[in-house]
Amino acid sequence: MEYLRGDKLRLELVWFDQDVEDAIEFDSSNWSGYLQLDGRSNSRGLELSTEIRLSEQWQLTGNYTYNDTELPDGQQRLRRPRNLFNTGLSWRSREEQVDLHAFLRVSRNAVDQSAAERVPLDDFEVLDFSARYHISDTLQLYARVENVLDKDYQEVFNYYTPGRAAYIGFRMQFSN
Repeated sequence: MEYLRGDKLRLELVWFDQDVEDAIEFDSSNWSGYLQLDGRSNSRGLELSTEIRLSEQWQLTGNYTYNDTELPDGQQRLRRPRNLFNTGLSWRSREEQVDLHAFLRVSRNAVDQSAAERVPLDDFEVLDFSARYHISDTLQLYARVENVLDKDYQEVFNYYTPGRAAYIGFRMQFSN
């Protein structure tokens, strides 16, 4: 379902129910390659997303996913957070030359596999910032800082993600 109120508000609600017969997964416990799971795996849940234009310059976006997953043996699917939330706040200058963005990602209730046992992954929040300066119609200067708060977190057991990282560059657009 989707609800629109001009260009000021968009709300979307999606229900999903996905069955996968004999799913293929990578064996991260014994590193034996890909394994086929006999039986039916399932993911079902809801996703709510929104875009709210707060003013001509400010926009708020967000989505929340509730994902109830199940393997053929009844356990939760690996690396599929039960609760995932993303939100963003964007600002654009009146002359549309500068864009600033802040994004927050929140993950809750995920599990992974370690050797012979299932391991709950720690919940985490990650904050990112980005900016663009439109030099011309075809050239932009951009910068972004990922994991601004330098959080230690894992989306895969024993594989840490990068700490704070900054990037800067130019983007050139060509048209025919």
